[in-house]
Amino acid sequence: MRILVIGSGNLGTHLIRRLTQQEQDVYLWHYERNKGIYEANSLGIDFVDNLEEWQGDLVFLTVKDSAIEQVSQLVNPDIVKVHCSGAMPMSIISRPPRGVIYPLQSFIKSEPVEWDEIPVFITYEPSSKEIVKRTASLLSPHVYEISDEQRLRVHLTAVIVNNFVNFSLGVAYQVIQKEGLSTDWFIPLLKRTAERFQSGKDPLTLQTGPARRGDIKTIHKHTQLLANYDKNFLEFYKTLSDIISRYYDDEKHSE
Repeated sequence: MRILVIGSGNLGTHLIRRLTQQEQDVYLWHYERNKGIYEANSLGIDFVDNLEEWQGDLVFLTVKDSAIEQVSQLVNPDIVKVHCSGAMPMSIISRPPRGVIYPLQSFIKSEPVEWDEIPVFITYEPSSKEIVKRTASLLSPHVYEISDEQRLRVHLTAVIVNNFVNFSLGVAYQVIQKEGLSTDWFIPLLKRTAERFQSGKDPLTLQTGPARRGDIKTIHKHTQLLANYDKNFLEFYKTLSDIISRYYDDEKHSE
């Protein structure tokens, strides 16, 4: 297949690496020509100068959500165009043939990706069905067909599972670094939390900690310590503790 990737950010770079590994004919276009040429050379593929005249099977729009519609209009209208957003509908691409290929993972250029473990969610129209399904299968063996509405719910859950948890770990990391603690001490705790989630048990029934048990004295001690950090960390702790306390103060959640 001839595949063009628009954008060379974290996701775009990993798509290029995976598709190249799968022996596909991959190209890159970037709105900053010099940067695009450099990135294409470093990835061992060709840079496309004229986006409108490029001919191939599929174009990945790995751009910001706010730019998808505009950039999609620059592509040859006869080629299948897909975006990779969890939150945007397929119709944000103004003209068919179009679709969505959404890999559920957090991508960073410098980190390897285990594509064979990643679920890939697809949405398509009849005119793009074959190409979208074929391309997704090149990325991962775990391909799921879902609607725009279902994908939005998947994205919401992913933000909570990954982005919110990662920020929590970021706050913890700042404390670890400043107080001379060791990250290793907390790995067993983190593993246990992930194992419980993986087991299918409802985490809300397993909640522990000072906010869960209404331990105001301990919460006060923690907030005194966090007063020496970025003010957003203190606000984060107070807000989350308050939400947890209020949730379990409700009688229907108390048992």
